[in-house]
Amino acid sequence: MADRSSTPWDRFPPRAQPGDQVSKNFRLHELTRSELAQRLRIDNSFAATRELRAAVNLCREVLEPLRREFGSFSPNSVYRCQALERALKKSRQAGKAPASTAPARPPTWRSPAWRPSSSRAGWSGTSSSIS
Repeated sequence: MADRSSTPWDRFPPRAQPGDQVSKNFRLHELTRSELAQRLRIDNSFAATRELRAAVNLCREVLEPLRREFGSFSPNSVYRCQALERALKKSRQAGKAPASTAPARPPTWRSPAWRPSSSRAGWSGTSSSIS
């Protein structure tokens, strides 16, 4: 388990280990974890270095700031391989998608928690409208 949180995302090693630290609060295995993949025994590994590095960048630029702002959470999925995506689509078409595979939906931009505040940097809980 190496701390790779300071490794630039565009040079993140393709042979990193699942326990390697990607950012302050996330490990690599969290980016590919999927209950459906485990249940169906689907290998949800990154298909290519490009996907791995994109997921690392997403983790650092989006997930880590969300965790700082709103507290601890576990994303339902960051990456889904093609086989997992097909299995998910098939289960949804059959009307029996498990709740654990449904993507989490953050508040919409128009909801108060996601509105930019003009009085400070960051987010505001005010109810002002966006022009």
